[in-house]
Amino acid sequence: MPTIMKSIPLETFVSNDKVFHFHTFLCVVRDEFIPVLSKEHSGYSWTSIDLAPKPLHQGLRSSFSNKNIRNKLQTVFDVMSLI
Repeated sequence: MPTIMKSIPLETFVSNDKVFHFHTFLCVVRDEFIPVLSKEHSGYSWTSIDLAPKPLHQGLRSSFSNKNIRNKLQTVFDVMSLI
């Protein structure tokens, strides 16, 4: 497993009945790695946000469409490129 250098909470979605909570995090790792997939996954890819695979989880698709989230992500990417 890779070492997570930083875990940044991006947003939390809570259903109207407050039963379901969906948390989105950005985890910064030093190097690409081969993830261990569970039965919920059929594959993975390292890609830019604009080239994310389809179909994409609806919560993540919503996050990637949110201007504030995209700005947060871009800030992290910009800072990481300076390191």
